[in-house]
Amino acid sequence: GDTAFLRDLAASYLKLGDLDRTVDATRARQNFEKSLEISEHLVQLEPRNTNFLSNLAASYAALGDLDKTVDAARARQSLEKSLEINEHLVQLEPRNTYFLSNLSAFYQRLGDLDRTVDLARSRQNVEKSLEIGKQLTQLEPHNTAFLRNFAVSYYSLGILDRAVDSARARQSFEKSLSMAERLLEGQPENTDYQQLVKTFGTEIRRPE
Repeated sequence: GDTAFLRDLAASYLKLGDLDRTVDATRARQNFEKSLEISEHLVQLEPRNTNFLSNLAASYAALGDLDKTVDAARARQSLEKSLEINEHLVQLEPRNTYFLSNLSAFYQRLGDLDRTVDLARSRQNVEKSLEIGKQLTQLEPHNTAFLRNFAVSYYSLGILDRAVDSARARQSFEKSLSMAERLLEGQPENTDYQQLVKTFGTEIRRPE
């Protein structure tokens, strides 16, 4: 019915915003805001509809990403709203690996955003990402995307610790390298995995 049409319309505005992001930031913002407006209306109609909630979270995240370079405070506000909705989705469906993966990636994103402004908060977010990453690899041990993200989170933790605790940083780098090597073993021709092994290995060999 009408809600299905509106859901598709919100998704279309989101896609248009993504296309405009690099060529016309103003138009991209307008499209993301239209997507947000429709998604908020749909969530008011059906507060537990996970599809509508996912679109709303994606709209906030898109606005946050768009603002990161121009208005960090506004960006964080949008990203935190998106995080709140992603957390709510996991509460509604605790074993939904798609929602868990989104939430883990989101914590990682916030950790990266905070790295230069608030080291402690950055570390907390990366640790939350790791916690969910561990859960995902237990739920789906053969999912290479989950393992890759888990490895990257350990690498991020190592980067954060490098200046303050080199031994702890090394442990994180070793874990990330071990996972990347496992991925490469399964797909020796995968250039992404090759690059990860090279990057993580460089950190371990870096003089202390």
